[in-house]
Amino acid sequence: QNTPTLTIVNANAPSADTGPVVLYIVEGSGGSRAGTYNTEIYEAEGFFRPNSTHEKSPGFVTVMSARPFTLKQAPRYIALSASLAVMAGFDTLQGYESPCPFLYYSLGNVSATERKLPRSRADAGPSHNGFTLEVNGPIVTVMFDQYDPSNSPGDLSATIGITNKRPVQTSGWVGSPGFHGCDGQKPYRSSLYDFTTPIHAEITSDEPEQIKVDVLTNADASHAVMLTESSTESSFGIIGTGGNDAVTTLNFGAKNLNLTIDWTPDGTENTHFLVRWNGPAR
Repeated sequence: QNTPTLTIVNANAPSADTGPVVLYIVEGSGGSRAGTYNTEIYEAEGFFRPNSTHEKSPGFVTVMSARPFTLKQAPRYIALSASLAVMAGFDTLQGYESPCPFLYYSLGNVSATERKLPRSRADAGPSHNGFTLEVNGPIVTVMFDQYDPSNSPGDLSATIGITNKRPVQTSGWVGSPGFHGCDGQKPYRSSLYDFTTPIHAEITSDEPEQIKVDVLTNADASHAVMLTESSTESSFGIIGTGGNDAVTTLNFGAKNLNLTIDWTPDGTENTHFLVRWNGPAR
């Protein structure tokens, strides 16, 4: 009763190719969440936001794409703010709290206590070093410093596609197609997502590092998430609990770390994983 409806019309020619559409809806009545955020929303393909034309931090930047994509922030050598990212919309972030896991975070020179974040989330590096976020899903939101919006981030750009090759020096993540890790929410689904081809990712470091890794998965033993650490050739098979999500934490000591992540899907959309690493604790 009184349920709003939305009709999407494809105005292209009948012979034109069609594909999945990403639709993101934000509550706009009552509290009007959409109107209370300083937010910019972009499509990933062809996206470029030059710092030279934006003097202040946007607060939030949300980027969307039907295909997996890579979002980059160029370095900017000023005392720039904190930043963090979730694979969800800007309305899932309330200050520095969210039902979605922080997949990337950089707190710059501001302490974890001031940010009201657990100390384990503090990244040793300043956010002005820039970032590269590989998004195996339709959406990502980056929240920039809400305490000091006077400094705009470096140039932001996006390209279609991901490599699954990341440095350990910054926090980051690798996950199965469409899986965001948000509490109580189903993974994103698309006909473009491949649940038959094995995933192989490489997390590399040229210097001895200490790193904490969290693995969230509901996989069974036949489709375990395999983590292999190169310096000792140690392998760890991570699974869920009776088909339900479980979190496993691994701590690697100071060593020349090269970590590989391998996962073979079960051919359905029902199994998923998310591997996060928090950057070096020096």
